[in-house]
Amino acid sequence: MTDKDYIFIANALAGKLSEEETGLFNKRMHENEFRRAYLDFVLDERLITKTLELEQVPHYEISGKEEKQAPAPLVFFIGLAAAIAIVFSIFHTKGMAIIDNGQEAYVLRGNTKFELDAGFKLLAGDRIYTTSNEVSFTYPDNTTVELHKSTEALVSFSPTGGKKIKLMKGDLTADVTPQVKGKEMQIFTKESKALVLGTKFTISSAPIKSNLQVHKGKVQFFNTTGSKDFVVGGEYANARSDAPVISQESFISDERKHREDIKYNRWKDYSQKFINDPDTVAYYDFEDVNQQQANTLHNKALATKKLPLNGEIITTLPLNGRWHNKGSLYFSEYGYVNFQRNEVYNIPGPITVFAWMKVKKFDRGWQTIISKGDKTWRLARNKWHNYMEFCCSGLDPHGILIGKKNVNDGKWHLLVGTYDGQKMTLYVDGEVDMKMEAKGLINQDDYPVNIGANAQRKKRDFEGWIDELGILKRALSPSEVKEMWLMGKPN
Repeated sequence: MTDKDYIFIANALAGKLSEEETGLFNKRMHENEFRRAYLDFVLDERLITKTLELEQVPHYEISGKEEKQAPAPLVFFIGLAAAIAIVFSIFHTKGMAIIDNGQEAYVLRGNTKFELDAGFKLLAGDRIYTTSNEVSFTYPDNTTVELHKSTEALVSFSPTGGKKIKLMKGDLTADVTPQVKGKEMQIFTKESKALVLGTKFTISSAPIKSNLQVHKGKVQFFNTTGSKDFVVGGEYANARSDAPVISQESFISDERKHREDIKYNRWKDYSQKFINDPDTVAYYDFEDVNQQQANTLHNKALATKKLPLNGEIITTLPLNGRWHNKGSLYFSEYGYVNFQRNEVYNIPGPITVFAWMKVKKFDRGWQTIISKGDKTWRLARNKWHNYMEFCCSGLDPHGILIGKKNVNDGKWHLLVGTYDGQKMTLYVDGEVDMKMEAKGLINQDDYPVNIGANAQRKKRDFEGWIDELGILKRALSPSEVKEMWLMGKPN
């Protein structure tokens, strides 16, 4: 650095640069040597003295209408105070980070490449590349970030001043100290966004989906189409454009697995009752959907095995059901199960429709578990309420039986609707929720059966899990419904 450089910096601090000189100053601030000299200049008393010796331009202060020449030191220290404020604004409150270790990694800053080592100061806009080693850096508030091997990330700040990292590829782990609400740390990938107020987590960026694993605390995780979920410690979630974001357990203890294995095997034996029952029109145990590429929901009922009653799985997610080894599908506005039209589903009565389900959220009216259109039989949410309804349109007096038990509680529930020719009954978890007298025949129509949707009424998509469902052409007795609950309840 020359005296000319120090005069240039001093004039910048005093606000004396022309527009062209200001542009040059901003450009030179991207140079490591010049930027370090600038910071040293501001904070080093020896350089302040040097500047006062070099400064020759007169300064003025205005008092009332009288102009007076002001001592150079006073104006300089005023400029110095402003400069220090700028420095802290740029490099402190916006969260300048310091590299802790950075072997075999580098930063691209504009068109300049810098090899990373401990103590290197990251600036907004730096693009970091790692190769065969990890790189870690720390923000002034002690938030730490580790970029794993073969990772590319861009560090910057959000419009509100929060930390922001764009993860182009690879993985990172962050331990985030509590942040100010409204200035959450933001992590972006091609498929996701994570908002963090304070937690430890690992996130990955892959071509099709992004994965989030939360070690402690809570992260709000979004996909590119707006689906979101809170992921807490011990959970993980995936984000992709064609599926909802759903948090799931990361770990299940061996003791719990053992307990669940016993219950699952007991249910498996019991389920043969519906498979072999000659009155079972269709039975779906969801046991063949635990593969990522499953696209068919198979009817297991022996009485109708030769009929085309398999369902087409449309962009639903295969997830664990009531137990860790039980298959289920997660339904949402992204997907449902559709069946071909078949006269076997036109059941005039008696009838039983049952399903094991767990609500994630009730956010639409009449969200549907299963339906054959909207004018025959269906099992669905009642309007915008937290209870269910079982409907058999065409019955006298009206064929709409509205329950009263709250099922919007994040727990598994067994829903059973029956019509025996004289009364309709809605059961929840093995107990009668509501019943009423009814008679007549259930309407018939040409709409296909849907699970998780209503083919006749759009935007009634269910949001949650279903892992077993059946349709019978007789009404189950109260004792049979109770047995189904006892043999299949998750806990």
